[in-house]
Amino acid sequence: MRARAELQYNPLGAKNKKYREVALKRILVSCLACVALLLSACATLESAKAPDANLKGLKSFYVVQETGDDHGLDKLIAARLTSMGYAATCGEAPQPASHVDAIVTYQDRWMWDITMYMIKLDVQMHDGESGAVIARAQAMRPSLQRKSPESMVQEVLGEIFK
Repeated sequence: MRARAELQYNPLGAKNKKYREVALKRILVSCLACVALLLSACATLESAKAPDANLKGLKSFYVVQETGDDHGLDKLIAARLTSMGYAATCGEAPQPASHVDAIVTYQDRWMWDITMYMIKLDVQMHDGESGAVIARAQAMRPSLQRKSPESMVQEVLGEIFK
């Protein structure tokens, strides 16, 4: 008898249950949409080349070490260029000691998220004689899509030479 009295006391019981189910479904869909945006957004890879740039004619490169770079990215870039079949050297001087086809400069940005990781790498290739930018590429990877510095160098240089 008591159970019957409780049922009669809450005349909106069935409607409240249905309302709660609809509200929970909306919350679940919203949460899934937010997670999808966090995981899929923000990783970018951009590149640009001068209209008259002949990257296939480049054979030798000099990578200028960025001031304050303690991650050795100049060496990573030079090593990747060498593995791609080019002659590449690196150093602190803004100009190489001998003539090269292109001078490579870069800017890197690091962030902290439990560990340090590179969030952005921007690489520019300058003509060896005029100093004009002939190509550039930039990769940006947030924490959830982070890659190692070696992978980001490979990604950016691959974008320039594709």
